[in-house]
Amino acid sequence: MAENNVANMMTDAMKVYKALFFDLPVAGIRQGLGLTDDKETATSAWGGYDAMVRLTSQGIDNLYRTPQFAEATARTLDGFLRWQQVSNALTRTALTGLTQAAGLPSANETRALQAEIRALREEVIALRGATNHREVSPKIEQPSTPLKRVAA
Repeated sequence: MAENNVANMMTDAMKVYKALFFDLPVAGIRQGLGLTDDKETATSAWGGYDAMVRLTSQGIDNLYRTPQFAEATARTLDGFLRWQQVSNALTRTALTGLTQAAGLPSANETRALQAEIRALREEVIALRGATNHREVSPKIEQPSTPLKRVAA
């Protein structure tokens, strides 16, 4: 099976090489001289493209099958996650220092303030209900003389 895979890869590599260095230049010259239409150039290009895609796919598949790649990927991911934890800790430390230096309230102080506001809102609602839903907004008096319309 491995021999068949290597043979397929070599065949595709040769197709890519032939398409890039022989078929496409010759088809381009022939098209430039008006001896043929776009079809020959497109056929050469697609043949090389298909072989390149197969070759790349087989190469990536072979790479994923190797245990060394899996080990290297696992070590790299582990390192990235450790650096992310260090970065998060440094960011939290720096931002805590900045908020304290700027005098900004902490999250606990903000939550306490929100709770106080909520309690005041409930108290206001209760007081409004006790006054029989009287209108709180003041009345706006209408002017005694009507306003004159000015022509534009």
